[in-house]
Amino acid sequence: MEGKDFREAVKLALEYREDIKKALSEAHKRELFVEFVRKLYSREQDIRIEDGVEFRGVYAGRVDLAIDGVLFEFKRDINSSSARKKALQELRKYLNSDQYRNAPFGIITDGVRFEVYERENLKKPVDVFSLPEEGDEESVKNFLYRLDRYLLAPFRVPLTSERVIDVFGYNSSFFRSVYRKLLELYKRVREEKDTRLKFGQWQVYMSFVYGRDLEKDLFFRHTYLSMVVKILGAKLLGLGESVDVIDILTGKLFERAGIRNYAEEDFYSWVFHPDIVEEVKEIGETMFYTLSSKFEIKDLEDELEEDILKELYQNIVTRAERRILGEYYTPDWLVQEILDEVLKDPKGKILDPACGSGSFLFFTIKRKKALDFKTHQEKLEHILDTVVGIDINPLAVLIAKTNYLIALGELLKEREKDVYIPVYSADSLLAFLEPSQKFLFGDTIKLNVDDITIELPKHEDTELIDRLID
Repeated sequence: MEGKDFREAVKLALEYREDIKKALSEAHKRELFVEFVRKLYSREQDIRIEDGVEFRGVYAGRVDLAIDGVLFEFKRDINSSSARKKALQELRKYLNSDQYRNAPFGIITDGVRFEVYERENLKKPVDVFSLPEEGDEESVKNFLYRLDRYLLAPFRVPLTSERVIDVFGYNSSFFRSVYRKLLELYKRVREEKDTRLKFGQWQVYMSFVYGRDLEKDLFFRHTYLSMVVKILGAKLLGLGESVDVIDILTGKLFERAGIRNYAEEDFYSWVFHPDIVEEVKEIGETMFYTLSSKFEIKDLEDELEEDILKELYQNIVTRAERRILGEYYTPDWLVQEILDEVLKDPKGKILDPACGSGSFLFFTIKRKKALDFKTHQEKLEHILDTVVGIDINPLAVLIAKTNYLIALGELLKEREKDVYIPVYSADSLLAFLEPSQKFLFGDTIKLNVDDITIELPKHEDTELIDRLID
């Protein structure tokens, strides 16, 4: 789908603003808003006006407006406490109806101010935004961006962390609908041996690492993030066109592209259960389509000058949860300041032993790409040898690997052999190593894992070690 020119979208919003000022009745405001949405969108939407609903088969009233399953309750003036109270009572009734019990949000509005409520909490809005009464084009754009969280409009937006959060973040209708779908799919396979194993492993690992049990809710948000990150990575690297989206999610697509250790069978692979995999495929295809239709993606070098995945992670995993996990993410500006100090020699080595989303790796690679080498392959090998990350959180490792690949950008296209991403899932504070021992064919290192002793040859070639582990 081709994106609408943003200037045209702003023009439509300005026209709508003038019209809505003259509207006095709720019905007139709704009529103008529906007309605005129809003009704004280039695709036909499911728009229902005064849609009758039932609760357990009994008539319960009529919804003012539903657009693609998002409910709108119009009032002449929602600044009135009595009007807001009545609107919320009606919204609660409609969100619990047989027809709209899966609707992620309800919105009360006077056509200018929009208050967004979740079904679980109608006491406080999760988002509030307004069409500016006056103001420049930029303020109208911001209104369109906010509206786009709930109605996927046709215009493309810049690929920035703020816009990625608008589309895929916690307060987006996209996240809510996918999250509910994942819960539904999990309920269908939760008694299956493989599913119980995956969830059990996640619980045990997280409680061991972080010293306490975590809410099951986080497991599904982690699953969602792992899907979005892989699809975003495939799209940005130009790997995802005309392929089976399941190959992206399992990592097979990256393997075929010569990226050997990107994705492994992890806690979140429960989604590949045969009974639900077709529905998971639909979710993945929707993610890929949304990414393609929503964002202007031109050139990785020009587009990504920030760690967008870090911001998405911090949006989906709450501050309180990250504090429990001991996760404190360094802002981009501070990463740059620190690199100015520690990387005075651009050819120096960087190891981040708690790399998180990989911000330090991302910006270090950006700097090293400016170095002169005879060939692209030499530059690529230098980066792979000198920029290394470790993190104890497997999801953080996946995000860091994705950032690593995105930062490499065109160097991946010029490579002469397979790539092993030097980002590892491990506890950098614990070394399960015994002293190296001399043998006929050189030194070996013993590694103890779960009462199993593994011997690896001691070698400076990190790529060789990666191949041996693989």
